[in-house]
Amino acid sequence: AVQVARSNAATPRELVDGDTLMTGDRLRLSVVASTDAHLYLAFCASQHLQMVPSQQGVRAAAGQLAVIPEAGGELLLDDQLGSEVLYVIVSQSELSRADPALAARIAAASDPARTVDCGASLDGLMKSTADGVAVVRYRFRHVAP
Repeated sequence: AVQVARSNAATPRELVDGDTLMTGDRLRLSVVASTDAHLYLAFCASQHLQMVPSQQGVRAAAGQLAVIPEAGGELLLDDQLGSEVLYVIVSQSELSRADPALAARIAAASDPARTVDCGASLDGLMKSTADGVAVVRYRFRHVAP
């Protein structure tokens, strides 16, 4: 589940595709995988794609809770408003081995000097046909509080 919280005291709720979020909201992914897996978050905001926490992702052991960002961290929405997209990528093996083409496209789009469309064109980038790789998209509108 991807959870969103409005303040430090707020009870988190599940993020759904099409939500409206506000500056200061915090996001966190919690997964219990049925098999060993690698988890990746690709976050597109302000025409830039970033991998959270990094291109290496997080290793998830079967049956164990894995959280991104790790160690109690959260993805905090800044003051840049607009349409944003969060992609959750789950792969049975490291993404660069499971789907080298997808890993290369993400790496290229994650270049800080490059701008990307956080809209439908990014969906094509994230489509994967490799076995053992799943991509889930959450689009949301980021507004001022």
